[in-house]
Amino acid sequence: MNRRHFLYGCTSAALANNHWSLTAFGLGGSQAGKPGNLDESLAGQPVNLALFGELQSWLNPSQVRLLQDHPGQNSSGPLRLTDILSKDSEFDLGVAWPEFRTIHRLVVRFAAKDKCPQRGRQFVEFWDGISPLQGRWKLLEEETNLGIPQGISLEVDGRIWTFNFSDQRTCKIRLRLQNERQVEVESFEVYGPSKWKVGEVRIELGRLKQQKSYDGSFSIYNGALLELQPIGDTQLTEPSTWTASPNGRMPSGVIAKLLYTSGMDVDRTIATIRSNACDFSFLPGEALEHRPIDIAEFEVYIRSSSLNLDRAAYRMKYGQSARIINAVSPHPEQTLEKAYQAIRARRVTLAFVGVDSNSHKFGIAPDGHVVVGNNDPSNGRQMVPKFSIYFASTEESTLFQEPSTAADLFKKEDEKLQQLEEGWLPMVTTKWSRNEVSFERLDYATLQKAFEPMDEATLLGNELALLISRLIIRNNSPVPKTISYYLKPWNQQTGRVDYGAIPANSTNAWMTALQGDSIIVTEGENEYTVCTIDLHGRGLLAMEATENAVRYSVELNPGEEHTLHTTIPGRASPKRNARNSTISLTNRRVTQPSDTGRTASPKACKSRSQTSEFRISTMPLCSILCWCLRKMRNARNTTPTWRCSITEPLEARAVPSSRASTCVVYTGAPKVA
Repeated sequence: MNRRHFLYGCTSAALANNHWSLTAFGLGGSQAGKPGNLDESLAGQPVNLALFGELQSWLNPSQVRLLQDHPGQNSSGPLRLTDILSKDSEFDLGVAWPEFRTIHRLVVRFAAKDKCPQRGRQFVEFWDGISPLQGRWKLLEEETNLGIPQGISLEVDGRIWTFNFSDQRTCKIRLRLQNERQVEVESFEVYGPSKWKVGEVRIELGRLKQQKSYDGSFSIYNGALLELQPIGDTQLTEPSTWTASPNGRMPSGVIAKLLYTSGMDVDRTIATIRSNACDFSFLPGEALEHRPIDIAEFEVYIRSSSLNLDRAAYRMKYGQSARIINAVSPHPEQTLEKAYQAIRARRVTLAFVGVDSNSHKFGIAPDGHVVVGNNDPSNGRQMVPKFSIYFASTEESTLFQEPSTAADLFKKEDEKLQQLEEGWLPMVTTKWSRNEVSFERLDYATLQKAFEPMDEATLLGNELALLISRLIIRNNSPVPKTISYYLKPWNQQTGRVDYGAIPANSTNAWMTALQGDSIIVTEGENEYTVCTIDLHGRGLLAMEATENAVRYSVELNPGEEHTLHTTIPGRASPKRNARNSTISLTNRRVTQPSDTGRTASPKACKSRSQTSEFRISTMPLCSILCWCLRKMRNARNTTPTWRCSITEPLEARAVPSSRASTCVVYTGAPKVA
């Protein structure tokens, strides 16, 4: 969306329809010679930035149309809170801009002294965030600079309340009232460092050799058109439109008298001419305060009306100066061919997945390894790669001895077949095979604390995102196979993390360890969790010490497949105990086959001589066995005999999701030590 078009459309629509932008935003009264008008008397006065925003109520969004269509326009009356249907005792009124503005003062004019709120029941809040959707409302009293409270001062002059505060860069500001239904607001004005200036620009059109119609219109962003005068054979049809058919001997055009501002980015006034012959925009401040503007392609010449310098004299004086468009044209990036030859960019060959409006992203490389990038979004820093996790796979016959391929792990992984889910969804599927063993991995991202429906306005951008990977391993061979899947966390000791394969002669800054179902890395005295693995009750995890990696192994019969899930955080998390190996089982339900419908604690089972059955869902097999053996040895003083079986998945869920499995452990009768 074109921001200038949007802003101009909002402003002009509000002015044309007599919405709150004229009266409620304070463009009449103290800022104008007569109510509802903008004139030269505003020169040197601060700009009421509310003109360029939209009136909003965030606590009562359904009443926004009523606010904008309120009959209190053209001095017919103020906005009465009693006319607003409020959900509760609170009401807010404010301005929102599509872009961030620098502001330091809010002026609210009430209808009368007895229509003002009671002190202590009004709160001025601004939007503290990195975008209109990411952030939170913040009281101005909470604002600090280097830990020093900035505060806010309130000046009350009868019915006019002025809130002064330090410069704030924001896109929203509001006044929130509590239990103040008697309040009547006459105007809402917001000010910053911008000040009005007055000037006249002469815009000469119609010097093209081709006979073209220059019928057109004049529009302005962050300013106001006070008057438009025709030049030559130009005839005005409306205050900002005209017809012109130049004959080539004398120019046509207009002289525009403007209220304009000069400053940084959105604080500058931009004027736009649209005609049948050409469209262009320019900065009035450039033509009025510096040099004329010569647009040679359109034969358009713009200057201050008070400057006695026609186009011929200008070209004679500045003809040797390079125009901006000519100065940049020799640069290589101006053509695609030269750009490919000259630009030495660090090209990224990754397929990215992530969560919208989040500072954590995951790049899936062509060989399948994952690059994790993040950064602090509060100060606008770009995301950079922080660490990687490389993967490798091997297979060998369970019945026959085969040469080991583990010696070449991670040295060179081939590119794999990759595609987006349904061709466009941000879910990457990676497929490869090894000697009739197929692998299919689906990668997608979600927030750690996901909720539906998602309200982006409550997000700050630094919420922890997770990369969920579902790996399906299938044995398509006629013989049983032992399949191994390796995971190697990698953090370059020197330099930046590379997007490609592990660089030769490089050193990993991390030492890898395995704790329960979590992969832990150590750097100095710090430990972090970089991955957790859900085995779904089958297979074994072990360290591959020679590779500083973790190995998952599983035996599959012909035609059999198994699924496991891995979770990688968007930033390395400080180590905590493995998720499943430390889950307290005190409150877990233990079902007795002979006592249907009853539950008992593990201690209650120690006196029974019959076979007991413990059912514990969604936990890795190794954790369950360790707990059972330890519990039976300590609590029952027995030498247990046991066998284990894995039941089918409890329920089928829409992919992608984890599938819960149940491990059943049978213990024999107690034996006296």
